[in-house]
Amino acid sequence: MRIAAVEQDQCRPEKCDTLCIRVCPVERTKPETIIIDNVTKKAKIDENLCIGCGICVNKCPFSAISIVNVPDAWSKVVVHKYHSSGFSLFWLPIPKKGA
Repeated sequence: MRIAAVEQDQCRPEKCDTLCIRVCPVERTKPETIIIDNVTKKAKIDENLCIGCGICVNKCPFSAISIVNVPDAWSKVVVHKYHSSGFSLFWLPIPKKGA
């Protein structure tokens, strides 16, 4: 499984005219694959819609996007996710009441 990740410190959509959105092949058929967050004004990529093709990585003038390879088995056991395209924790022990 390939996941696109945005380095928020380097993302400057106002200076590149949201090039990542314009070159994304999935964005053409499924809008909202890449959005500009209203609060941070930075790009966010929906990992459920992204196919990991890497076109946005090659086109981003600020090198703000990278593709991260994640083993398929890990993607099925997400214990906690901080937000839709953010940091996820995998395979941690889950406390049970009374144990």
